Amino acid sequence: MLIRCQKCRALFSLQDGVGGAGRSFEVECGRCLNRFDVSAAPRAGPEVRTPPLQTPLSPPPPPPPAAEQKASVSAEEMAKALKPLRPEDEQQALEEKRALLARTRRRTLRIALAVFALAALVLGALGFHARFAGLPREAASRVERARELLLRDDTRSLVHATALFTEAARIASGEAMPEAERGFAMLLQAAAFQDLAVRLEKDPAASVERAAYLRESTRLLQHGSAAAKAALEEDGEDPVALRAVALASALAGAPDNGALEKAARLAPQDAWVLYVKAVAQRKDPDAARTALSQARKAEPRLLRAQVELAGISADKQEPGPAREALAKVLQDNPSHDRAKRMLALLPNTPR
Repeated sequence: MLIRCQKCRALFSLQDGVGGAGRSFEVECGRCLNRFDVSAAPRAGPEVRTPPLQTPLSPPPPPPPAAEQKASVSAEEMAKALKPLRPEDEQQALEEKRALLARTRRRTLRIALAVFALAALVLGALGFHARFAGLPREAASRVERARELLLRDDTRSLVHATALFTEAARIASGEAMPEAERGFAMLLQAAAFQDLAVRLEKDPAASVERAAYLRESTRLLQHGSAAAKAALEEDGEDPVALRAVALASALAGAPDNGALEKAARLAPQDAWVLYVKAVAQRKDPDAARTALSQARKAEPRLLRAQVELAGISADKQEPGPAREALAKVLQDNPSHDRAKRMLALLPNTPR
């Protein structure tokens, strides 16, 4: 006798004669444990033996996931994978690692150099802008070139610098600094000619040369002073104008009304301010020498400071140190005409 569960529809086989023919009885589903009533069918014909009640066969388990169906690694393959590298393989791996490390270092170095170069360009641009804030680019460029020429200190370089400052002052009309630098360049020439004229006083044979130096010194002092005063009127706080006025006063032997002190306060690291201080203190050789040494420290390329130090040595009857200092100037700038003339005026035999 076949019985079907009313809940899960599982099919069961019930032995004939169990519970009596035509009688109702309760059974329990072997799959879902549902209990329900069934009626035994009446007997018909010869007895047919059927197997006893059985629980239905459970469906076969689902196949394992694909990830679990990987083939196992054989012992031979595992041994091969764990086999140690041969010495030549280890050397090759080490060389490859070193090569990779070297390439990484070179790439890092190139990046660092590029960053530093960019930073230098940015800082250079910022520094240029800070030094020449408010000036047109053309005027600032001329001022920069002219200042480099001032450091060479020979007459030709000073004349060229004066011309560049004049162009910058024309381009940046109304700006105090280019006009002040123009006046300062002329005053440097005046100071050089004035010093040579003084050194030739005791040489009657050089009277014509001395007179020429005096004339040129007087002319340049007048023009330089006028330019410096005009710049100071334009901007009373401009340190270049202040040092130019202070130099004009020192060369003329007149008071500067605090211009040098104010310039030193506004630009304490300006080597040219220290040079002007030395000129103003030339009656005190030791104080002047100290100021010139400070100027050389602030700007080692300042040949004017070295020439003035040589002049102090010559005035103190120390031709040896003077000759050495002038030779160094001529080594740095063979065109330095004042150094050549001063060297020729020194005694032939060092004392």
